[in-house]
Amino acid sequence: MNAFASVLDNIFDPLDSGSAPGGSVAVEIDGNVVYSRGFGLASMESGLANTPRTRGRIGSTTKPFTCLSAMLLAEDGLLDVDAPLRRWIPELHPELPPVTVRQVMNHTAGLRCWVDLLMITSGMLANFPESEVLPLIARQRGAQFEPGSRFLYSNTGARLLSLLIERVSGKSYEAFLRERIFAPLGMWDTCLPSSEYEMLPALACPHIATGQGFRRGMMPSTVLGEGGLISTVHDLMRWTAFLRHPHIGNAATWREMLTPAHFPQGKDGSYALGLVDELHRGTRVLHHAGAVVGANSQMLVVPEHKLGLAILVNRSDISATELGWKVLDALLGEKLMPAAPTATGATAAAAGFYVHAESGRTMALEVVNERLCFDHQSQYAPLTVDGDAFVLNQVGFKTTRLKVVGEGSDAVVLLEQPDSALQFDRKNPVDSLPYLQRMSGRYSSVETDTEVRIHAEGPAQFEMRGPYGRSLWRLEALDVGAQEHEELPEFWLLRPLDPAPVRWVAMRLIVRGGAVQALEINTPRTWALHFDRI
Repeated sequence: MNAFASVLDNIFDPLDSGSAPGGSVAVEIDGNVVYSRGFGLASMESGLANTPRTRGRIGSTTKPFTCLSAMLLAEDGLLDVDAPLRRWIPELHPELPPVTVRQVMNHTAGLRCWVDLLMITSGMLANFPESEVLPLIARQRGAQFEPGSRFLYSNTGARLLSLLIERVSGKSYEAFLRERIFAPLGMWDTCLPSSEYEMLPALACPHIATGQGFRRGMMPSTVLGEGGLISTVHDLMRWTAFLRHPHIGNAATWREMLTPAHFPQGKDGSYALGLVDELHRGTRVLHHAGAVVGANSQMLVVPEHKLGLAILVNRSDISATELGWKVLDALLGEKLMPAAPTATGATAAAAGFYVHAESGRTMALEVVNERLCFDHQSQYAPLTVDGDAFVLNQVGFKTTRLKVVGEGSDAVVLLEQPDSALQFDRKNPVDSLPYLQRMSGRYSSVETDTEVRIHAEGPAQFEMRGPYGRSLWRLEALDVGAQEHEELPEFWLLRPLDPAPVRWVAMRLIVRGGAVQALEINTPRTWALHFDRI
């Protein structure tokens, strides 16, 4: 116990403050908890400290529980995971292609993320009724790609699974989990709040870091199987030990749970049914992280070393995922293969924005703390070096390789993943003011019931208004070449002026006859959200 404490306290002591939020951590080996502690405050208002018994929001670490619940219904003979989801959710848009239950569990369905849609169009301060979530999902007319052909992480699938579990079982989502999973495992502190406003004993408050301190974090609507559970690190120790020796669900169920998505290109991904199964420095790790507004989590299992760990963080500016990998590296040390070299500031020339011309999807590389990073728009992921390419550890893919070809404005990034190979062309930000008058006006999205207003003057040049909130953005053009003042730039960035889950999103103008007819918004989880000019 003391050996673990001395190693891990070096990681968590710097985060243990009596004047700022923090989190909690626990580690188990072969089912025995060998390290647990809280750090920082559970609430800035009350001044109560975090402990290993403090409950926290686990975000998308909920998804493995949701997928196991669906598989238990399949065991019961009540569900076919390869049947169309529409059999149980007939509200889906009639133009949506057939999507199976399995495809929403492994994120190959191509569904837009409803949380992403809501936060981008209505802002993080929106108060979106739970009853409106399914209608929002049902308004999405199609999939973002042929279901089963690619991977795209989306909270919509797990939301629909929650409804499916309730309709098939005849019980609430939480009641089913409590009866079939939580009670058998003794996870008595794990539950699903009925809403963002429910007050529960020993629950840490999420905190959003701002330039002036912290503010309370709340999701803009109630979340269910996509990320709604609360738990403690001690309860999650029961879950990590269970994952190494599962006794709920039969052998066939667990073969399915741990089988990753297989793509038509002949390669496998790393995301199975609610669990990521991949190698970390040569060692197999099962894991799933999670995040809500103002809090995040990580759950890791290392079967070879009989090890499990869980970290809950109740502030937005500390990453439980990064802490989890640090803990793993500290505990296993020389048992792991040497870490790949990181891409350093010497590669700074590669930093910039790159656009996939056909789709309008935009990516960015940026130097952070002297390391070249992939900009996920909400967080930075350091790149490692493999020969003449950079490697990105990205959920869903065993490897994402990026190769920068050329220099300066002529540079392109060749991005390879198991499901695709795409070319992104370098685009540099330019002054947007010369173009705003030609773009100003109103645009409407039927799929989100949202109106966009572009203003030629003022700081809030781009305004999205949904039925329950709005979001304000600053426009930034990406270059069009030599005739930049004669042609409208096709590709743009939106920079948030209000609290937002991302630092930027991409926009594409659709121009015909020299006039803007429509625009499309692209985020990591929402492709080609269309707005017609009105």
